[in-house]
Amino acid sequence: MINLEYKRKNYSFSSKSSIIFIVFCPLIAFLIVLTTRFFWSYLDPLYIYPATFITNLLVGKPSVITQDRYFHLHIPDSIGVYFSYGCSPYPAFALFVAITLMTPLNTIKEDNNTTVKRKFLTFIVPSIIVFVVNSFRIALTIYLYHIGTPYYPMHDILEYITTFITVFTFFICSYYWLPEIIISGMWSIEIIKYKISKNSSAQNINQPNQAKKIKTTYILAVWMPVCIFIGTSLSILVYLKVF
Repeated sequence: MINLEYKRKNYSFSSKSSIIFIVFCPLIAFLIVLTTRFFWSYLDPLYIYPATFITNLLVGKPSVITQDRYFHLHIPDSIGVYFSYGCSPYPAFALFVAITLMTPLNTIKEDNNTTVKRKFLTFIVPSIIVFVVNSFRIALTIYLYHIGTPYYPMHDILEYITTFITVFTFFICSYYWLPEIIISGMWSIEIIKYKISKNSSAQNINQPNQAKKIKTTYILAVWMPVCIFIGTSLSILVYLKVF
């Protein structure tokens, strides 16, 4: 058994839970996205109206919302825009739910009694932040368009910035409340390294008292930037419909 020690706590995971995470995390996120798309006419006002309120403050004019196939926001004597599913924070929420729900549990049951609370905090805090940031992104996009800024590439640039904030916020919250997200990935790499190493032996892996210590600086200086970069890049590629 391979153990990793982080902040004076030992962590170990099962290969089965890691495989389940890799397989079912994107599947659950995809199913949640499909569900929210189906109920878009009921869910979209939850973020459109706050974004409209902020837009009114920036523009200084009351705007009007209409609906046909999409929700449209019209600024009097100016421009009108429509909202698609991509404008919403729901894809981010879906990914937050999938990751926190399927995060492998520590098989060394030191603090698993707080897992539900820690998973909830890891989901709800970045969700609230992303909701607020997304509302300001929409309002700022409309305001800049209103004052004559070209809609593209300004719209996409603000989208990329929001994506970075989303990924950054989630991993910062996971660092404080659910480090298993990152540590389970490190554990999986250690398992792979062990299996492909010709110098390792089965006797070494079965010594549970020999835990590899992980420094906080290593997490913050190496793993956090890597996770944020990969998460942001993948999200932008999905947004650009590369996948």
